[in-house]
Amino acid sequence: MNSSNSEPPLNFGDIYIVAFPLTNGTEAKTRPAVAVASEDWRSPDALVIFASVSGSAARASDKGAVVVENWADVGLDRPSVVQTHRLFSSQLRYAGKKLGRLHAVDRESLKSAISDLFAN
Repeated sequence: MNSSNSEPPLNFGDIYIVAFPLTNGTEAKTRPAVAVASEDWRSPDALVIFASVSGSAARASDKGAVVVENWADVGLDRPSVVQTHRLFSSQLRYAGKKLGRLHAVDRESLKSAISDLFAN
């Protein structure tokens, strides 16, 4: 990563391929996930909180789900939903390929859903 670049290596709404841990605690599934928080957006060593992304249309009705309106423009291969109730933390160094970044309207929807999640 280029430290002379003023853009942090990671931003809220960036979409990465990650090994998302399954609930059994011993296995993981490779899937897209969205960065929603970091202790330091500039450091690849900092912990990042990711939200799972699902390509299942049925997930759009889940509480806190954020439908990605411009899914093809941001590197996703099908209509997708950010699942704010499925969060995990990892260092950016363990994330795979960066797919893209949510459009501004989707980032605002995601911020609102995350805020609602922790307000209750």
